Formats: sequence, structure tokens, C-alpha cells
Amino acid sequence: MGAVWIRTIPQEGAGTSVLPIFRIDASARRPS
Repeated sequence: MGAVWIRTIPQEGAGTSVLPIFRIDASARRPS
């Protein structure tokens, strides 16, 4: 549940930091 964690993070100073994290999470959540 990485997406949920990213959504919980405040978009104050983690704007560009969340982008790469979300990309990795989306790839991992993708069903093989």
C-alpha cells in the first residue's frame, strides 16, 4: 500500500520527492 502512504504525505516540501516514489509504487502494484 505505497500509494496510500504517498497520499498521507503532506504536499508541502515533498512535491518532487513524491513523484519518483509514486512511479515506483505504480510499477510494483502492476499485476505481472
